[in-house]
Amino acid sequence: MGPLNREVTGKNFPAMSCVDVAALMEKRAKVEIEATAVVPDL
Repeated sequence: MGPLNREVTGKNFPAMSCVDVAALMEKRAKVEIEATAVVPDL
């Protein structure tokens, strides 16, 4: 995935992750989403 990601994003390298799981936490869940946020100093 790294070369494809660089082809799409160019010289900006945002954080990314790729995880393979056997099961999700909730039985009815179909996807799991991971997010990273920056909270500026107020």
